[in-house]
Amino acid sequence: MGQQVASAPSTPGGWRLPLACCGVALVLLLPLHCWSVASNPWFSAPPKPAGDGPDYENLAFHLASGAGFTLDNTNPQWRAPYVDFQLASGQSEAYAAHLTQPRQLVATGRPPLFPLLVAGVYRVLGRGELGFAAVRLLLASCLALSGALAVFLAAALLSTWPSRGPQLVAAAATLFFAATNRTLRTYATDFLTEPLALLLMQLFVLVVLYLCGVWGRLHQQASPAQPNWHQPSADATNAAAIARYGVSWVAIVAGLLWGALVLARSMFVLWLPAIWLLVALTLPASKWLRFRTATVVVGTACLVCLPWWWRNVAVLERWMPLGTQGPITLLGGYSDAGLQSNGEWQFAPEQHLRRELTHVPEFQALASDTQREVWVARAARVRVRTWLGEHWRDLPWMAAKRI
Repeated sequence: MGQQVASAPSTPGGWRLPLACCGVALVLLLPLHCWSVASNPWFSAPPKPAGDGPDYENLAFHLASGAGFTLDNTNPQWRAPYVDFQLASGQSEAYAAHLTQPRQLVATGRPPLFPLLVAGVYRVLGRGELGFAAVRLLLASCLALSGALAVFLAAALLSTWPSRGPQLVAAAATLFFAATNRTLRTYATDFLTEPLALLLMQLFVLVVLYLCGVWGRLHQQASPAQPNWHQPSADATNAAAIARYGVSWVAIVAGLLWGALVLARSMFVLWLPAIWLLVALTLPASKWLRFRTATVVVGTACLVCLPWWWRNVAVLERWMPLGTQGPITLLGGYSDAGLQSNGEWQFAPEQHLRRELTHVPEFQALASDTQREVWVARAARVRVRTWLGEHWRDLPWMAAKRI
């Protein structure tokens, strides 16, 4: 197999400028996001009451204490910071939705990666004001790093232009967005999965672009031939790895990252067919190698998630590998509340549904909170289907707002 080569980036259109832009962005974004979080009134407080932050924090608390992936809002130690916050702030009902109705179950309704990360922070720093602050600083760091990687991507994709101008404009525009977007900054002030998912997504995009040979082609176009210093392009590296091992290691890394994304936010499992098509249609290789590599990416992602999916099926005793989160989460996005908030996911519809079900005798007669959680998921699925049937005309607008 003939090996393609490309010279090292020695021109303004090479990798030096994108890497420099990435470094500058990280130097600016990291203190900016950390300062934004540290100056927020919630910096060392428990997770905000409006959202699923308390649930993630509950899971992290029990993981750190060795109780497993359990949700129990009756535990006095877990309740203490929330009760103290209510007393100190004078908001006696601030966490009523999370504290009033007892819930004790082996949880399947939240993906595991973020609670595991928070539990690790608690094991090192302890739970309390220091632990709460450290989690928020960690999320701010994820936002800063993902923003810096986005700046690198914006500059690198324009590296074939003959001048630095387009690269600098793209990098500056991306940096401005990463620094000023209110929604991004808000994510780091609470216990939410978005910052972690955003970082994993940026890493995945960079790896897939390498896998599909984009970086190699840009490298070759941006750098004139220099016989004294040659290195394989991404295309040649991938082709050599596939020829030797049957698959490129980059495909496995891409699958690992997407599997981690699913374990951070379950909804990303819906993108697996699109990921397969993306790799199969763009990989610079034969049809058979495209098929095999795309299958390796998706298969690796599924293998990463398989233990979690199997555990959910065993706990629920039903074919619900994603647990109960899917339908319940969709209710927050596909409801009147989601429509009125310009497509943003809302926690209120789930709260409203749970309050309604407390008055249903059959629901209360169920033997365990796990069975009740399955009932909530089924009721949420029915409501989502009904709402989609009535508001299908609004779906393109909501999708555009979310993008």
